Amino acid sequence: MENITILGQEARKLIKEGVDLVANAVKVTLGAKGMNVICVRDMLLPRITKDGVSVAKEVSGNNPLVNAGASMVKQVAHATNEAAGDGTSSSTVLTQAIVQESYDLLNEGANAISLQRGLLKALDFSIKHIQKLSVKSKSKKTLTSIANISSNGDKEITDLVVHAISKVGKNGTIKVEQVEQTESFVSIAEGYEIESPYVDSKFITDERNYTSELKDVNVIVYDGRILDGSEMFKAINLSSTEDAETPMFNGLLVICNSVDHTVQKEIAEYHRRGFNFMNINSPSFGGRRAETLKDIATILGATYLSQDRGDKLENITLEDLGHVDKVISDANKTTLFGGKGDKEKIKERVSVVTEQIKTVVGGKKEKEHARERLSKLKSGIAVINVGGLSKVARAEKEDRVEDALCAIRATLEEGFVAGEGVTYISVAQALKTAKIEVKNKDEQKGIEVLIRALYAPFKQILTNAGLDPEKHLKAIETQLYGLGVDLDEDKIINLFELNIIDPTKVSRLALQNSVDISSTFLSTGAITYNELSPFSNPVNL
Repeated sequence: MENITILGQEARKLIKEGVDLVANAVKVTLGAKGMNVICVRDMLLPRITKDGVSVAKEVSGNNPLVNAGASMVKQVAHATNEAAGDGTSSSTVLTQAIVQESYDLLNEGANAISLQRGLLKALDFSIKHIQKLSVKSKSKKTLTSIANISSNGDKEITDLVVHAISKVGKNGTIKVEQVEQTESFVSIAEGYEIESPYVDSKFITDERNYTSELKDVNVIVYDGRILDGSEMFKAINLSSTEDAETPMFNGLLVICNSVDHTVQKEIAEYHRRGFNFMNINSPSFGGRRAETLKDIATILGATYLSQDRGDKLENITLEDLGHVDKVISDANKTTLFGGKGDKEKIKERVSVVTEQIKTVVGGKKEKEHARERLSKLKSGIAVINVGGLSKVARAEKEDRVEDALCAIRATLEEGFVAGEGVTYISVAQALKTAKIEVKNKDEQKGIEVLIRALYAPFKQILTNAGLDPEKHLKAIETQLYGLGVDLDEDKIINLFELNIIDPTKVSRLALQNSVDISSTFLSTGAITYNELSPFSNPVNL
């Protein structure tokens, strides 16, 4: 079975077609006046969204070779979304611009590797310049402005997100859920978020979101390893009792350091048979792990059991088991809702952790870890309940709530810069005069590729607002940093005075990821595919 190889310019043309396919759908969502995209899906309700990564996921062509290019943009959107939760449309627009500029130069005979080196040198300078422009702030006014921009100017969403952050703090746990009612609201629940995912994909109960959910289950908190399934028999019986004098529960969550592979199979079999049974690994290591498990046990009303102390699961009692109303576990973490811990014992544990912060050894990271534990103990979980007239409307609103929430967290981490794509123009202006050492003309062309591409987000934002980007560009380039355009009145304004700002982390990662994936385009010299493919003559597609 022979593979066909497409070389050089034709290979790059196919990749570029895929990049354009996704980017053209995503870029209409960019900015305060960006538009929604309706994603029509087989056997599912259509999804209406302004979320760049959600749009990118739904776009594909009939040609798998073009889809290879489309996957590049999807990777950019996904990487930016995973790290920052926002900025996916900006990173997509930047990627398309870099690919277009590079494509033209490559067709003119520029050396791909030299262009790539120049592009990476320009990126290094650009990231440092963005960090210099960044302003740190934790004020409610700043966070409100960030949420308002990310939610597309929706005051209801802005108020919900800012309220949730104020309740649990920047390190607190905030979940977003849809509710079948018209009003949206924030609720606070006892609970805890653990940086441990489900350990077996067989536990997944929601195939669409790749999550596992259990309700009304007992919990074992065990600082040890389970080597034999018989160790859990008593806990299983206690968690499925039908004795009218004691509560009847329908499942069990085991939080322990690890289980033997044969035990893992037994747990998965229980789960398959309908018993709500799941295990997750203990978070962290060493002393951190023991203290974190004690925190969790207190929140859930469980006894902290330790293998090192000689505690045996065979001797467990109903009083040793904690209880939780709901468990949601995904590929990254597990969230416990509605722990049944005694409030006085939780207060005592808060006092213990407060003292640990004062006496902790091991430096800044250990102290910060203790502070995070304290925040989780004190704050519980904030749940943003998203309501709406229909399931489609609730899903669209949920996307904007998630974007606003992630934008605020990003701002708390690294600060903010001017919005509307103006920061990228400032970077481009600095690059024009920067003394970056290059080895040849093509490396310099790589720097110029990024300079031209950095204008793309600003131009797209104004285009989406029905304005002429060139009208005010000279003023933006040559006058004080922070000037932008009023999208309603088409006039120059001070973005900082009106709080039109973007999280530094989002701006940085959008640029970083777009350059990173565009470098793949520059280093691609061929595409191979099987000759039996229905697309055996892609040149004519």
